[in-house]
Amino acid sequence: MKNKLIILILSGLFFSTTAKADQENKISLSVGAGVITRNGIYQSEDKYKTFPVAAVNLKYDNFYINYDEIGYDFYSEDGMKLGVIGKVHLGYDSEDLKDEYDSMEDRDFDFHLGLKTTYNYDIYKFVTFATGDVSGESDGKSLGFEGSARYTMIDGKLYFIPAAGVTYVDGDFVDYFYGVKGSEAVAGGINDGLEYRGAGDVIYGLKGTFNYIYNKDLSFQWINGVKLYGGNINNSPIVRKDYSVYTGLVISYRFL
Repeated sequence: MKNKLIILILSGLFFSTTAKADQENKISLSVGAGVITRNGIYQSEDKYKTFPVAAVNLKYDNFYINYDEIGYDFYSEDGMKLGVIGKVHLGYDSEDLKDEYDSMEDRDFDFHLGLKTTYNYDIYKFVTFATGDVSGESDGKSLGFEGSARYTMIDGKLYFIPAAGVTYVDGDFVDYFYGVKGSEAVAGGINDGLEYRGAGDVIYGLKGTFNYIYNKDLSFQWINGVKLYGGNINNSPIVRKDYSVYTGLVISYRFL
């Protein structure tokens, strides 16, 4: 189940740069498929994993579903949007960790609600958000910013979209997704039998997208990205490295 959610959420990273609302219609719909290869930060048996990508992007008037995010923009004027959002953060299956961490329990995904602002100016886009878990899983909170630009390489055909962002996650978020409970530490001898509880920290993200538009409906995206994790996260005994990287190729088709 979680692998399927990973497929949908990572595909959201791809299509969020290319799915655009039809200016003449209130509804737009695009469907995509492809593959992504990534390495995670957890102490997993496999360093790299390749996943198929299959997802749908839907927008109707001010409401949208963007894979790992749903939202409604209640204000939109002069390039500025303000809306409410719901967002999923994935956990992990303990069976994917190395054998020495088999005492770890699964971490289910949580679901956040919050506010999001978007400002578009010329080729630039700036996003800020603040969310909190309402699912009762992590009880965590997040606060973030991302800036991106859309550079034309071949007019009407090829675009390069770099993006950079930073997200602050609080101690509850870090404890749930990267921490080790006392019972897990004692049962598995992890961290010398001591629980690991991290304070709040930051996650930096860099992403580069090449978007080739074959025609008005069919497009191709090649995505490369990296996430960098702060010390309270990468010092966890279940974390392998302080960064994760991904690359993927996706084909999308717009139906509406």
